[in-house]
Amino acid sequence: MIVKRKIVALLSIVVLLCGCSKEMNEPWMSLTADDLELDVVLTPRSFENQIYTSYLYQIPFVTEYKGVNVENLLTKDLFCISLLCPKRGAELELKMHESELNEEVIEHYVSSGGKDTLWMQPRMIWKYDVLRKFDKTRNMAFRWTISSEGEEICSIERTFSCRSISQCVNALKIAPYERPEGLNVNSDGAVEIPEMFAGYVEEENAAIDEIMNHALTDCELPLGFNGYLSQSEDYLFQQMCAIWYVLQQHGIHYSNATYIPGIAEGVKVQNVRFFSQILAQSQANCVEGTCLLASIYQRFDLYPFLISIPGHIFLGIGNAEGELTYFLETTMIGNVNLDQYSTDEEKWTASKANFKEAMDVAKQEYEEAKPHLEAGDSYYSLINLDQVRRYIPSINYGNVQTNANGKIVLVK
Repeated sequence: MIVKRKIVALLSIVVLLCGCSKEMNEPWMSLTADDLELDVVLTPRSFENQIYTSYLYQIPFVTEYKGVNVENLLTKDLFCISLLCPKRGAELELKMHESELNEEVIEHYVSSGGKDTLWMQPRMIWKYDVLRKFDKTRNMAFRWTISSEGEEICSIERTFSCRSISQCVNALKIAPYERPEGLNVNSDGAVEIPEMFAGYVEEENAAIDEIMNHALTDCELPLGFNGYLSQSEDYLFQQMCAIWYVLQQHGIHYSNATYIPGIAEGVKVQNVRFFSQILAQSQANCVEGTCLLASIYQRFDLYPFLISIPGHIFLGIGNAEGELTYFLETTMIGNVNLDQYSTDEEKWTASKANFKEAMDVAKQEYEEAKPHLEAGDSYYSLINLDQVRRYIPSINYGNVQTNANGKIVLVK
C-alpha cells in the first residue's frame, strides 16, 4: 500500500512538471523560431501602416504639448514590436536593420514568459537629411531580428507606406488607452497639432535675399528692411507690403491644392508646398501663403504668428514687443492683377490697397476666432513662431534658381 502511494505521488509530480514545461523556465532549454510570436505596430496606432517623414523630422524635440507629457506618444520611436516568448527571463537582443531612412539599432530585453506580451520600442536613429528630401510617397520594407545567447532565432519584416515630406500631419486620433492624462482632444478624439505647419516656414531659404533685394529696388524703402527699428507703424506697413508687392509681381495666386488620397483614417494630413515650390509654381493655398510670408517676415526680425481656425490658417504679426497686433489674409494676394496698370506707381498703389484690405479681412477673422482661442478650443490655435521654433525645426526643403534659359527651377 505504501509503495502504491509513492508511485501515485511520483506520477503527480511528473504530471505537474509536464504542465509547467510550456513556460520553459529551465535555463538549459534554448529557444527556436517556433517558440516566438512577433508583430509590429506603429505609435500612435492611428498611423496604421503609414510612416510620415515630415512628422519624424519635426517630432524629436517635442516632449510636452500644452503642458502634458507626450514623450511616449508623439515620439520618434515609431515602432512597437510585440513578443510572446514561453521562456521566462530569457535575454533577448532585438536588432532593427538599417534602411534608407534609419540607422541600425540594437536593444536588449528580458522575456516575461508564458502568455505575457513583451513590448519592445527601440530608440530610433533616423537619417534626417534623407527624411527632409523624401519627396515621393512609396512603399518600404523594414526588418527586425531576434537573437538569444548569440544565436539568431527569427526575423520579421513589415512593409509600410512612407509618405512624402510635403504631407504635414496636423491632427491624429488617440485611443483612450494611449492618451496621457490631461491631453486635450477634439470632438473626434483627435489631438490637433497645427504647430507642425511651422516646419514649412523657411526663414533660412536663400531665395528670401533675392526677394528682399527686389523689394528694395522697386519700392519706397529709404531705411531698408530694419524691422521695428524705425519705430514707425507706417514704415513697418511699407516693409510688409513691399514683400507682398514683389510676390504679386512674381504672379503668386491662391490655389487650394490640399487633397491627399489614401491617408490613414485616424490622421489629418495636408499637402504643403515648400517656399521654392511656391515660387516655381506661382501658387499657394492658405497654409503655404501664410508660411511663405512668415518666412520672409521672420527673416527681417518681425514676429510672425500662424493662426489656425477650422479649415483655414492666416497670418498674424506682432508689434515691437512681440504682442500680436496685425493680421493678414494671405489668400488675397492674387486678388489684384498688376498687369492692368500702366505705371509702377499705379501698381504700387493698387498693391498697397489690396494689402490693406487683406489686413482688414484677417483682423475680422481674428476677432471672430478670439473667444475660441481664449477658451482653449482644440480646433483653434495661436502659434507663436518664435516660441514654436524652439522645438519644431524648419525642414528647409530646397532652393529656387534661374537656369540658363531664364526659367525658375527647384534645386533640392
